[in-house]
Amino acid sequence: AVYNEYLYLFISNRIDDIVSKSGGSAQQHINKKIVEEYPVLVPPPKVVEEFNKLIRPLFDLLSDLLFSNQNLRQVRDLLLPKLVTGEIKI
Repeated sequence: AVYNEYLYLFISNRIDDIVSKSGGSAQQHINKKIVEEYPVLVPPPKVVEEFNKLIRPLFDLLSDLLFSNQNLRQVRDLLLPKLVTGEIKI
């Protein structure tokens, strides 16, 4: 079973707890040992398979929207200076 989405959501949900175990006075950091020792609940493969059927389309949509947003920002950054200088008129 592939656990990528499950692990992402599991860690996202517990990130505050993981960070609270980190060290460093000026700037906290999470080291490999903290991550390796953090307990992760691993569901049976059948449960992960059913979970993936539900969640993967949402992650795919999120990915598509993030790429679209990035492309729109690039187009905006190309067009805005041309609009401001009058090179392009509306």
